[in-house]
Amino acid sequence: NIRMRAIWAVSNLEYERDALVPALRLGLRDAHPQVRRAALNMIRRRGHRRKALSSMVPDLLESLRDPSHTVRAGAAGALSVTTTSAAKAEEPLLAAVRDTSAYVRSSVLQALGKLQPRSTRIQEAVLEAVTDPAESVRRSAVWALRSPGPLGEETILRLVGATRDESESVARTAVDALTKQKSLLPITYDVMPDVFRTGSTEVRKRVVGSFCADTVNTPAVLPLLEAALADPDKTVRGGALHTLGRLGPRAHEVVPAIERALADPDHHVRLAAENALRKIRGAGEAKRDP
Repeated sequence: NIRMRAIWAVSNLEYERDALVPALRLGLRDAHPQVRRAALNMIRRRGHRRKALSSMVPDLLESLRDPSHTVRAGAAGALSVTTTSAAKAEEPLLAAVRDTSAYVRSSVLQALGKLQPRSTRIQEAVLEAVTDPAESVRRSAVWALRSPGPLGEETILRLVGATRDESESVARTAVDALTKQKSLLPITYDVMPDVFRTGSTEVRKRVVGSFCADTVNTPAVLPLLEAALADPDKTVRGGALHTLGRLGPRAHEVVPAIERALADPDHHVRLAAENALRKIRGAGEAKRDP
Protein backbone atom coordinates (compact mmCIF):
# COMPACT_ATOMS: atom_id res chain seq x y z
CA ASN A 1 0.00 0.00 0.00
CA ILE A 2 2.82 2.41 0.85
CA ARG A 3 4.64 1.64 -2.39
CA MET A 4 1.45 2.18 -4.38
CA ARG A 5 0.94 5.55 -2.69
CA ALA A 6 4.55 6.48 -3.45
CA ILE A 7 4.05 5.78 -7.16
CA TRP A 8 0.88 7.85 -7.15
CA ALA A 9 2.62 10.73 -5.37
CA VAL A 10 5.62 10.86 -7.73
CA SER A 11 3.44 10.64 -10.83
CA ASN A 12 1.46 13.65 -9.64
CA LEU A 13 4.50 15.86 -9.07
CA GLU A 14 4.20 18.08 -12.13
CA TYR A 15 7.69 19.51 -11.77
CA GLU A 16 9.57 16.30 -10.94
CA ARG A 17 9.56 14.74 -14.39
CA ASP A 18 13.09 13.39 -13.97
CA ALA A 19 11.83 11.23 -11.12
CA LEU A 20 8.74 9.97 -12.95
CA VAL A 21 10.22 7.27 -15.19
CA PRO A 22 12.58 5.78 -12.55
CA ALA A 23 9.71 5.58 -10.05
CA LEU A 24 7.41 3.91 -12.55
CA ARG A 25 10.13 1.44 -13.51
CA LEU A 26 10.55 0.49 -9.87
CA GLY A 27 6.81 -0.04 -9.69
CA LEU A 28 6.81 -2.33 -12.73
CA ARG A 29 9.49 -4.50 -11.10
CA ASP A 30 7.75 -4.73 -7.73
CA ALA A 31 7.06 -8.18 -6.34
CA HIS A 32 3.40 -7.41 -5.75
CA PRO A 33 1.10 -7.43 -8.83
CA GLN A 34 -1.10 -4.66 -7.38
CA VAL A 35 1.90 -2.34 -7.28
CA ARG A 36 2.85 -3.25 -10.84
CA ARG A 37 -0.73 -2.60 -11.95
CA ALA A 38 -0.73 0.74 -10.08
CA ALA A 39 2.38 1.80 -11.99
CA LEU A 40 0.69 0.88 -15.29
CA ASN A 41 -2.44 2.81 -14.34
CA MET A 42 -0.31 5.88 -13.66
CA ILE A 43 1.25 5.55 -17.12
CA ARG A 44 -2.21 5.45 -18.71
CA ARG A 45 -3.29 8.48 -16.74
CA ARG A 46 -0.18 10.37 -17.83
CA GLY A 47 -0.71 9.71 -21.53
CA HIS A 48 -0.32 13.43 -22.26
CA ARG A 49 3.35 12.98 -21.31
CA ARG A 50 3.90 10.56 -24.18
CA LYS A 51 7.31 11.97 -25.03
CA ALA A 52 8.55 11.58 -21.45
CA LEU A 53 7.14 8.06 -21.18
CA SER A 54 8.22 6.79 -24.61
CA SER A 55 11.45 5.40 -23.11
CA MET A 56 9.30 2.97 -21.11
CA VAL A 57 7.96 1.11 -24.16
CA PRO A 58 10.46 -1.77 -23.72
CA ASP A 59 9.39 -2.10 -20.07
CA LEU A 60 5.74 -2.25 -21.10
CA LEU A 61 6.42 -4.86 -23.76
CA GLU A 62 8.10 -6.98 -21.10
CA SER A 63 5.05 -6.53 -18.85
CA LEU A 64 2.89 -8.14 -21.55
CA ARG A 65 4.41 -11.43 -20.34
CA ASP A 66 3.71 -10.79 -16.64
CA PRO A 67 2.26 -13.75 -14.66
CA SER A 68 -0.71 -11.61 -13.62
CA HIS A 69 -3.42 -11.19 -16.22
CA THR A 70 -4.41 -7.79 -14.77
CA VAL A 71 -0.83 -6.59 -15.22
CA ARG A 72 -0.72 -7.89 -18.79
CA ALA A 73 -3.95 -6.07 -19.57
CA GLY A 74 -2.62 -2.92 -17.93
CA ALA A 75 0.55 -3.13 -20.01
CA ALA A 76 -1.49 -3.22 -23.22
CA GLY A 77 -3.50 -0.23 -22.05
CA ALA A 78 -0.36 1.68 -21.16
CA LEU A 79 1.15 0.91 -24.56
CA SER A 80 -1.90 2.42 -26.23
CA VAL A 81 -1.06 5.83 -24.73
CA THR A 82 2.73 5.73 -24.99
CA THR A 83 3.23 4.64 -28.60
CA THR A 84 1.30 4.32 -31.84
CA SER A 85 4.30 2.95 -33.70
CA ALA A 86 3.61 -0.45 -35.22
CA ALA A 87 7.36 -0.97 -35.62
CA LYS A 88 7.83 -0.96 -31.84
CA ALA A 89 4.79 -2.81 -30.58
CA GLU A 90 3.26 -4.92 -33.37
CA GLU A 91 4.95 -8.27 -32.75
CA PRO A 92 4.47 -8.41 -28.95
CA LEU A 93 0.85 -7.27 -29.21
CA LEU A 94 0.06 -9.81 -31.94
CA ALA A 95 1.41 -12.52 -29.65
CA ALA A 96 -0.63 -11.18 -26.73
CA VAL A 97 -3.88 -11.09 -28.73
CA ARG A 98 -4.06 -14.87 -28.19
CA ASP A 99 -3.78 -14.55 -24.39
CA THR A 100 -5.91 -16.98 -22.39
CA SER A 101 -7.52 -14.05 -20.55
CA ALA A 102 -10.38 -12.25 -22.31
CA TYR A 103 -9.52 -9.17 -20.25
CA VAL A 104 -6.03 -9.12 -21.75
CA ARG A 105 -7.22 -9.82 -25.30
CA SER A 106 -9.67 -6.95 -25.08
CA SER A 107 -6.99 -4.50 -23.93
CA VAL A 108 -4.55 -5.73 -26.57
CA LEU A 109 -7.08 -5.20 -29.36
CA GLN A 110 -7.66 -1.62 -28.26
CA ALA A 111 -3.90 -1.04 -28.40
CA LEU A 112 -3.67 -2.69 -31.84
CA GLY A 113 -6.43 -0.41 -33.09
CA LYS A 114 -4.23 2.62 -32.46
CA LEU A 115 -1.08 1.35 -34.15
CA GLN A 116 0.00 2.99 -37.41
CA PRO A 117 0.60 1.96 -40.08
CA ARG A 118 -1.87 -0.92 -39.83
CA SER A 119 -0.31 -3.99 -41.34
CA THR A 120 -2.16 -6.88 -42.96
CA ARG A 121 -1.29 -9.05 -39.96
CA ILE A 122 -2.85 -6.59 -37.53
CA GLN A 123 -5.99 -6.33 -39.65
CA GLU A 124 -6.30 -10.11 -39.89
CA ALA A 125 -5.89 -10.52 -36.12
CA VAL A 126 -8.55 -7.91 -35.41
CA LEU A 127 -10.97 -9.40 -37.96
CA GLU A 128 -10.55 -12.84 -36.41
CA ALA A 129 -11.29 -11.45 -32.95
CA VAL A 130 -14.71 -10.18 -34.11
CA THR A 131 -15.96 -13.74 -33.53
CA ASP A 132 -14.20 -14.25 -30.17
CA PRO A 133 -16.33 -16.11 -27.57
CA ALA A 134 -16.00 -13.20 -25.11
CA GLU A 135 -18.29 -10.19 -25.59
CA SER A 136 -15.69 -7.70 -24.34
CA VAL A 137 -13.18 -8.99 -26.88
CA ARG A 138 -15.65 -8.80 -29.76
CA ARG A 139 -16.54 -5.24 -28.78
CA SER A 140 -12.87 -4.22 -28.66
CA ALA A 141 -12.23 -5.87 -32.02
CA VAL A 142 -15.12 -4.00 -33.64
CA TRP A 143 -13.89 -0.77 -32.06
CA ALA A 144 -10.39 -1.44 -33.42
CA LEU A 145 -11.79 -1.80 -36.95
CA ARG A 146 -13.01 1.80 -36.96
CA SER A 147 -11.10 3.94 -39.40
CA PRO A 148 -11.46 7.53 -40.62
CA GLY A 149 -10.67 6.33 -44.13
CA PRO A 150 -12.69 3.94 -46.31
CA LEU A 151 -13.06 0.42 -44.94
CA GLY A 152 -12.21 -2.53 -47.14
CA GLU A 153 -14.98 -4.78 -48.41
CA GLU A 154 -13.98 -7.69 -46.15
CA THR A 155 -14.00 -5.41 -43.12
CA ILE A 156 -17.41 -4.00 -44.04
CA LEU A 157 -18.91 -7.48 -44.41
CA ARG A 158 -17.42 -8.58 -41.08
CA LEU A 159 -18.90 -5.50 -39.42
CA VAL A 160 -22.29 -6.24 -40.99
CA GLY A 161 -22.15 -9.64 -39.30
CA ALA A 162 -21.25 -7.95 -36.02
CA THR A 163 -24.41 -5.80 -36.19
CA ARG A 164 -26.31 -9.06 -35.54
CA ASP A 165 -24.22 -9.90 -32.48
CA GLU A 166 -26.18 -11.14 -29.47
CA SER A 167 -24.63 -8.29 -27.50
CA GLU A 168 -26.33 -4.93 -28.08
CA SER A 169 -23.09 -3.17 -27.20
CA VAL A 170 -21.14 -5.03 -29.89
CA ALA A 171 -23.90 -4.47 -32.45
CA ARG A 172 -24.10 -0.71 -31.75
CA THR A 173 -20.32 -0.38 -31.98
CA ALA A 174 -20.41 -2.19 -35.33
CA VAL A 175 -22.95 0.28 -36.73
CA ASP A 176 -20.79 3.17 -35.53
CA ALA A 177 -17.74 1.62 -37.18
CA LEU A 178 -19.64 1.32 -40.46
CA THR A 179 -20.85 4.90 -40.42
CA LYS A 180 -18.10 6.99 -38.84
CA GLN A 181 -15.91 7.28 -41.92
CA LYS A 182 -14.97 10.39 -43.85
CA SER A 183 -15.51 8.56 -47.12
CA LEU A 184 -18.01 5.73 -47.49
CA LEU A 185 -17.62 3.06 -50.15
CA PRO A 186 -20.70 2.23 -52.28
CA ILE A 187 -20.92 -1.19 -50.61
CA THR A 188 -21.69 0.52 -47.29
CA TYR A 189 -24.87 1.96 -48.78
CA ASP A 190 -25.67 -1.42 -50.32
CA VAL A 191 -25.45 -3.35 -47.05
CA MET A 192 -27.12 -0.84 -44.74
CA PRO A 193 -30.73 -1.75 -45.66
CA ASP A 194 -29.98 -5.35 -44.71
CA VAL A 195 -28.39 -4.17 -41.45
CA PHE A 196 -31.56 -2.20 -40.72
CA ARG A 197 -33.92 -5.02 -41.68
CA THR A 198 -32.21 -7.71 -39.60
CA GLY A 199 -30.97 -5.57 -36.72
CA SER A 200 -32.33 -5.26 -33.21
CA THR A 201 -34.26 -2.19 -32.11
CA GLU A 202 -31.04 -0.61 -30.80
CA VAL A 203 -29.28 -1.27 -34.11
CA ARG A 204 -32.15 0.24 -36.09
CA LYS A 205 -32.07 3.32 -33.86
CA ARG A 206 -28.34 3.59 -34.51
CA VAL A 207 -28.77 3.26 -38.27
CA VAL A 208 -31.37 6.02 -38.39
CA GLY A 209 -29.69 8.26 -35.84
CA SER A 210 -26.09 7.74 -36.95
CA PHE A 211 -25.80 6.49 -40.52
CA CYS A 212 -28.78 8.31 -42.03
CA ALA A 213 -28.18 11.51 -40.08
CA ASP A 214 -24.51 11.62 -41.07
CA THR A 215 -25.19 10.85 -44.74
CA VAL A 216 -28.33 12.96 -45.01
CA ASN A 217 -27.19 14.55 -48.26
CA THR A 218 -26.94 11.19 -50.02
CA PRO A 219 -30.01 10.15 -52.06
CA ALA A 220 -29.36 6.50 -51.17
CA VAL A 221 -30.63 7.07 -47.64
CA LEU A 222 -34.18 7.98 -48.73
CA PRO A 223 -35.47 4.39 -49.21
CA LEU A 224 -33.97 3.45 -45.86
CA LEU A 225 -35.65 6.35 -44.10
CA GLU A 226 -38.97 5.55 -45.78
CA ALA A 227 -38.73 1.96 -44.53
CA ALA A 228 -37.98 3.28 -41.05
CA LEU A 229 -41.32 5.11 -40.99
CA ALA A 230 -43.05 1.73 -40.72
CA ASP A 231 -40.78 0.50 -37.93
CA PRO A 232 -42.53 -0.98 -34.87
CA ASP A 233 -40.45 1.22 -32.56
CA LYS A 234 -41.65 4.80 -32.14
CA THR A 235 -38.11 6.12 -31.53
CA VAL A 236 -36.95 4.74 -34.87
CA ARG A 237 -39.97 6.28 -36.64
CA GLY A 238 -39.41 9.63 -34.95
CA GLY A 239 -35.70 9.61 -35.76
CA ALA A 240 -36.42 8.90 -39.41
CA LEU A 241 -38.87 11.81 -39.56
CA HIS A 242 -36.36 14.15 -37.96
CA THR A 243 -33.73 13.22 -40.56
CA LEU A 244 -36.24 13.58 -43.41
CA GLY A 245 -37.02 17.07 -42.15
CA ARG A 246 -33.34 17.92 -42.40
CA LEU A 247 -33.43 16.92 -46.06
CA GLY A 248 -36.13 19.50 -46.74
CA PRO A 249 -37.48 19.60 -50.32
CA ARG A 250 -35.09 16.83 -51.36
CA ALA A 251 -37.32 14.40 -49.44
CA HIS A 252 -40.41 15.24 -51.51
CA GLU A 253 -40.74 11.71 -52.89
CA VAL A 254 -41.27 10.36 -49.36
CA VAL A 255 -44.11 12.82 -48.60
CA PRO A 256 -46.90 10.18 -48.95
CA ALA A 257 -45.24 8.02 -46.30
CA ILE A 258 -44.74 11.04 -44.04
CA GLU A 259 -48.40 11.99 -44.46
CA ARG A 260 -49.39 8.53 -43.24
CA ALA A 261 -47.28 9.20 -40.14
CA LEU A 262 -49.67 12.05 -39.27
CA ALA A 263 -51.99 9.29 -38.05
CA ASP A 264 -49.28 7.53 -36.01
CA PRO A 265 -50.52 6.25 -32.63
CA ASP A 266 -47.69 8.12 -30.88
CA HIS A 267 -48.17 11.84 -30.31
CA HIS A 268 -44.46 12.67 -30.62
CA VAL A 269 -44.19 10.84 -33.92
CA ARG A 270 -47.18 12.78 -35.26
CA LEU A 271 -45.50 16.05 -34.26
CA ALA A 272 -42.29 14.92 -35.95
CA ALA A 273 -44.28 14.17 -39.11
CA GLU A 274 -45.80 17.66 -39.07
CA ASN A 275 -42.41 19.26 -38.61
CA ALA A 276 -40.91 17.18 -41.43
CA LEU A 277 -43.71 18.12 -43.83
CA ARG A 278 -43.39 21.76 -42.87
CA LYS A 279 -39.70 21.73 -43.75
CA ILE A 280 -40.27 19.82 -46.98
CA ARG A 281 -43.24 21.85 -48.26
CA GLY A 282 -42.74 25.12 -46.47
CA ALA A 283 -44.30 26.59 -43.31
CA GLY A 284 -48.05 26.28 -42.84
CA GLU A 285 -48.74 23.38 -45.21
CA ALA A 286 -48.68 20.48 -42.73
CA LYS A 287 -52.04 19.72 -41.23
CA ARG A 288 -51.83 19.23 -37.46
CA ASP A 289 -53.37 16.11 -36.02
CA PRO A 290 -56.23 17.12 -33.71
